[in-house]
Amino acid sequence: MEAERRSDAAGGSLEVRYLGFKDIQVSKLKDRPDQPRFRLIEFPLRPDPADRSAKDAFGDQTDARKNRCGKLVVGASGELAYVEGVSVPGQCWHEQHPDQRWIFTVSGQVHPRITVKAGHSEVWHLANIGADVTYRLRLETLEEHPRRLAFDVRALDGAAFPPDWTRRRHTEIVLMPGARVEVLIQRCGQGTDASSPDCVDPSRRVEARLRTAGIATGVDADSGDQWPPVDLASVVFEAAPGRSRAFIPSLHAPGSGPATPEREPSSPAPASKVSTPLRSAESATCDYRRYQAGPAEFRVDSNLVRLIRFNNRDFGEQGGELFGIHVENFRMLDQAGRSIAVADLLAEGRVARPESQTSAIGSISLEDPCWRTATGEHADPAQFARFYPAFKMDGDPNLTAAHGEQEYWLLVNDSDECHNFHIHQTKFVVLDADFSAGGRPSAAQCLGDRGLAPPINRNVLHDNYPLLPGARVFLMIRFDAAKLGRFVFHCHILEHEDKGMMATIGVVDRPP
Repeated sequence: MEAERRSDAAGGSLEVRYLGFKDIQVSKLKDRPDQPRFRLIEFPLRPDPADRSAKDAFGDQTDARKNRCGKLVVGASGELAYVEGVSVPGQCWHEQHPDQRWIFTVSGQVHPRITVKAGHSEVWHLANIGADVTYRLRLETLEEHPRRLAFDVRALDGAAFPPDWTRRRHTEIVLMPGARVEVLIQRCGQGTDASSPDCVDPSRRVEARLRTAGIATGVDADSGDQWPPVDLASVVFEAAPGRSRAFIPSLHAPGSGPATPEREPSSPAPASKVSTPLRSAESATCDYRRYQAGPAEFRVDSNLVRLIRFNNRDFGEQGGELFGIHVENFRMLDQAGRSIAVADLLAEGRVARPESQTSAIGSISLEDPCWRTATGEHADPAQFARFYPAFKMDGDPNLTAAHGEQEYWLLVNDSDECHNFHIHQTKFVVLDADFSAGGRPSAAQCLGDRGLAPPINRNVLHDNYPLLPGARVFLMIRFDAAKLGRFVFHCHILEHEDKGMMATIGVVDRPP
């Protein structure tokens, strides 16, 4: 795999690579020597949704591609393992269907070889350009005792970090669909501690593998998706001339070929799902007339924000799988009815918070009689679809914003699986977040090694952000520049988007 050569600020040589990750599925065609030997396995076609809701257009079709490599299970360590599948570098398949392959490409190549030349640093532009699969990327050495090498994260979603915030070393990076990350790959001594276990000794030739460790996106085995572990590329770090010490990798790269765990992996332990409301004895009634989503003044000293709630639920034969987004102008109160101002969340997001500490954002009461009706144990699919409407091409936008305004949004994931918030036309700044409501290692995999209480930096611009089950993320969006008109925000897992988890914004001129 070729790289661009550039010079860094110190006059050294810097290689730049563009690694786009995309999965495809193919089926082998037999007895056709003069014709293509494979065909793409496509998602079932559906009608044009121009005049109907996403649910109506999509129908009851399900994404059978998820099981192309058979059942996966999550072990006690959180690692995914194959039960019915076979894996070789760059692909996997079900052991009973070897002619149907799930192939994971890197910039269009299957398991390419990447050579990091001696004395060179490299910048890798990583992008998930697939529709649904989430990647949990690791760079692991092929040694008797494998090590996970570090990525120095330098930019997210095309926006560079400020100079004082570039020392972001990760040994795992999660790329949900649509996400982009720029990382710096360096050897020990190139701005790193020479004794650090997460870098390569310049005097050694080291072989490694870039892989996705597999990922479970739900709170349990019955929720969300489980994406397979696959080796994506081989990586060779060349030794400096005259300093080479031979390195012989283990005979079998860990994790290649059929999974044979030391002990039988187990499915995730039973866990409480994202809280569903119980029937209340209170007389509060549902009134949809109170929901407003028009232009408003969102001030730091006020408790008014936009509340954006994501949810999906499978009602089986009673209504199928429903996806939608609820939007309203919302006053933040705690359980006792006390106001929580925007300023309170701004102050909280400025300091690191232990994961065990209760947060102000986590104390916001989301109690709502219409939500109870829509999501209770015996909920009606029609009420769910009303509270969390699916995307429609026509009609009024889900929310209307005034051009030139700065708004504060509170994103909430009410579902049992991970989603990926994405907005068109603009970027946003994350001001505060609490992921602890998910409370499950499987769901936390959507964060990679960022942890449940991530550091907040207001100089970092995003247009994607992962939402764990139960997650609450507080952000600021400016509707300035060329943002008049109508555009969308949605979950960037395209199956979710296609099934209705998308909403429209209408930006209008500010009133005189």
